[in-house]
Amino acid sequence: MRARGWSGWWLIALGGCWTPQGDMLPTAPLPATALPVSRELPRVLTRPAPPVLDGRGLPEREAAAAEERPASSYRLLSVRECQQRAAAAAALANSWDAANRTIAGDRLDARFRYLAALESRNQAVADALSLYYQLAAAEARRPLLRQSLAVVESLLAKAQIARAEKIPYPLEPEDLLLQRSQLRDQVEQLELGIRLLNIELKRRLDWPAEPLSEQFWPVDDFAVSEESLPPDQAAVLALADRPELRAWRLVRDHLTVQTAAQWRELGGMAAEPRPFGGLRRGREGGGSGWLALVLRHKRPQPDLANQVERWREQVRLLLEQRERAIADEARTAALLLPEQTRRVAAARQRLQLWDQRLEQALRRREAGQPNAEVYEAQIRWQRLLAEAELIEQVAAWHQARVRLRAALGWYAYDQLPPPSAAAAPSVSGFHR
Repeated sequence: MRARGWSGWWLIALGGCWTPQGDMLPTAPLPATALPVSRELPRVLTRPAPPVLDGRGLPEREAAAAEERPASSYRLLSVRECQQRAAAAAALANSWDAANRTIAGDRLDARFRYLAALESRNQAVADALSLYYQLAAAEARRPLLRQSLAVVESLLAKAQIARAEKIPYPLEPEDLLLQRSQLRDQVEQLELGIRLLNIELKRRLDWPAEPLSEQFWPVDDFAVSEESLPPDQAAVLALADRPELRAWRLVRDHLTVQTAAQWRELGGMAAEPRPFGGLRRGREGGGSGWLALVLRHKRPQPDLANQVERWREQVRLLLEQRERAIADEARTAALLLPEQTRRVAAARQRLQLWDQRLEQALRRREAGQPNAEVYEAQIRWQRLLAEAELIEQVAAWHQARVRLRAALGWYAYDQLPPPSAAAAPSVSGFHR
């Protein structure tokens, strides 16, 4: 899903292909932005001692317990709402749609912008949903980490009392101190991760960044299914459905001497060069840079018919490259989804085994067996870790499903107006 082919080709040197007119040189040259350095670096003939990175400089004190820092308010966010808002917030796609509202729909450049907008929305939705499931996993793991910390702190307090009173205890305070420190660090990292995910997701959904204390709260059915798609069928569907490839084929099939002017216009290559609206860098950015690269305008202009043939050959080669890359992307995603389903099932089975162990530990404590309370606490902690692992595997399954649907290009069509929406196909249990 992290394919860079589409946005990467758009961004290739559009600035080098299009030069704004009317820029004036300053009357005096601008100063250098850095001073030259001519001195030699010290040289030694033997390997020096390793660098020392030991954290010195900080005061020696025990790390404070991580405090619960809930947000001041939450915005409930479902998968559907996240998908719709991410699609609507794709700025480049919006600029292309706006441009198309001013020209006839049967023009080739209008059809190209339409397909490019679909691809942009497909990627925007995939990126936002990936963040959404990461946030859901983090929020689900947070109470488990705090429960684990409470268990370790309880054991530590009992171990310290036992040592002070010279009473035998099966756990060493030093070991529990290490475990507590690690858990506190994990809690702090998780808290920070939740805040960072909210910042990024707000931007993807075009939601106000402030206040930072207001956060999204994922609310949805996070059930897992056994749906799958054979890799060969995934490749076929991606080649047919992916808007990027449809746009490339449009250029390949309709780039002629008669339509060259439209394609130049699309790439900012008209006789009167002008910027094409809304160019932004980044995952949701892009532009017609790849097309501008192919249709590079040179003066004096060569014979147009020969030039068009060269352009068509370049487009054909680039299309072959992208078809292979996108087909492989779909095959990979199709292979990963059932593997992730297996991992979820294995994690569920391990959690059930820990539940059985916990029941045995409770019976031992009720029977008054020696050290049964410590044994129960250790089993309860391990069970919390197994539950946290299951949460991570479930979130990874949903992300794998997002990756496959994005590789097929299906997120591009989910938000189409009803009259244009095609029937959703079902292939081997995998639903659009």
